Amino acid sequence: MNKTILTSLFVAVALLPKEVFASFPAGANNIASAPDVILAEEASNPTDLFNCNFETNETSHDFENASNPGNRSAWWKWTPTENGFCTVDTIISSAFGGSTPLRDTVVGVYSLTNPSAAVSVTNLTQRASNNNLGDAYLTSDSGFSKTTFYAKAGTIYYIAVDGGYGSAVTSTARTVSIRVRQVPALAVTRRGLWEFDSEVLGRRGAITLTTTSTGAYSAIFMIGAAKYNLAGHFDIDGTSVRSIPRPTAAGVTPLAPITIKLDASQASYLEVWMDGQRVKRRMERQSVFPRTSPAVLAATYNIASRNGGGSGDPGRGYLRTTVSPTGVVNMVGVTYDGTKVTGASALCLKYNGTDEYEAPAFVLLHGNKGCIAFDSYMEVSNNPARHYCSVYVDFIRPAATSATVTFLPGGLYGAEYMDGTPYVKPAVGARVLNFLTPNNGLGTLTMFNSSGELAATVQEGLTLSTANKTTFISTVRKPTLTINTSTGIVTGSITTTDTILGVTKPRVRSLVGLVFNDAYTVGSSYLTGYATGVTKNLMFEVKPAVVIP
Repeated sequence: MNKTILTSLFVAVALLPKEVFASFPAGANNIASAPDVILAEEASNPTDLFNCNFETNETSHDFENASNPGNRSAWWKWTPTENGFCTVDTIISSAFGGSTPLRDTVVGVYSLTNPSAAVSVTNLTQRASNNNLGDAYLTSDSGFSKTTFYAKAGTIYYIAVDGGYGSAVTSTARTVSIRVRQVPALAVTRRGLWEFDSEVLGRRGAITLTTTSTGAYSAIFMIGAAKYNLAGHFDIDGTSVRSIPRPTAAGVTPLAPITIKLDASQASYLEVWMDGQRVKRRMERQSVFPRTSPAVLAATYNIASRNGGGSGDPGRGYLRTTVSPTGVVNMVGVTYDGTKVTGASALCLKYNGTDEYEAPAFVLLHGNKGCIAFDSYMEVSNNPARHYCSVYVDFIRPAATSATVTFLPGGLYGAEYMDGTPYVKPAVGARVLNFLTPNNGLGTLTMFNSSGELAATVQEGLTLSTANKTTFISTVRKPTLTINTSTGIVTGSITTTDTILGVTKPRVRSLVGLVFNDAYTVGSSYLTGYATGVTKNLMFEVKPAVVIP
């Protein structure tokens, strides 16, 4: 497929969450110095058990076999903020253990018998333990440990790891890491986007996952235009693996099913396996805002791209994103090809964040043969007028199936980084385009040349009054521009005479754009948008006046 490609200076900075492993400290040699744990996919830094030893009065951490000798333990501690099943494992040691991973371990979990007394190995109550997670006849990793227990919010839990038997720790098998995961006993909704190829509709999609307080779930999983409604129950460690068949016509070689893995832990992930590839993306938890504590980000944001125009740009789209006090996010805008689009999402608190949110949305377009994906990032500012919203947008318009189509016949792939802040109607007597005020309202509308559409870049001088009425200096091209100060949406027209597809004639081009503000420069504003074309749309913008020949 020969698609026109629209990119921006920011395309290399993909905002979709990537698979990363953060770390928390290595274990301590004594319980009183135990470091704090970070939940979910994060793993501890490697701990060298060869340099550890038992404290006085410390006993075996193998609850099923108390006589099992131990002698080289390391300790961590964790205080959950929510109730729910917690799973601790050392399997991650195979990835973080370097050249000397210890593959035979025992894990013990404890709470303090007397929380008001000193932290010591004699003040512990057993909660859970494991020595050997599997069958040695079936897996070489059977010696790793994995145990699950019900954790209560506010309780401090102490986690000990030791060799699986007395002489397990050696100079060549000595390094361990732990991972701690919790499945909150809450009814929550999570949202996320995923993709193998941003330019192919059938290799990307979205998920909305709703989990009950008892671990049952329902999900809407999208693969391009196909939507699957899933339901089930998570395993005790908070995971569920599902297989989605891909039917083929009779006589056609069958396609392998698509496999997905759902993760209900606090730092929840979606994994997708498809045609020998795997992708892993985070699903952020949807926030709940009661009436007594409404979303601080509630406002309407005007969002567009501030990138300069060029000869290859087929236009600029825009978004008006409204966040309600309950955190519901509604998006209304125009894509690069002029298609009107609406989308919906909700504020989802970024994992381990306090004032950073995401609002992912995936919308099918063009008869379900195209799509637009919004990966919105929103950040709270001390100044409400500077709350920040940035959106990484992927847009697919399919190639035309008819040879008679002249507008973007090869289709369009758009990737754009857009941003903005809450839009506020200007005060009476103030120009909505405040960058024109120092020039006494003098500005220039520039419509950028795009191959086959314009003979040259078009520029028109204008004046914006303090009543926000636009007057053009020249009337040769009959330019008009009207700014709706209540919304910031701009409409107008301009007439150009160009030779397109071998035909020379005057053409009236509609202008559609948006006024939006910059979060980093107080009081700044921009105006950008698109002019309709025959083969593609063209970008236009308004800036302070320049000398026009």
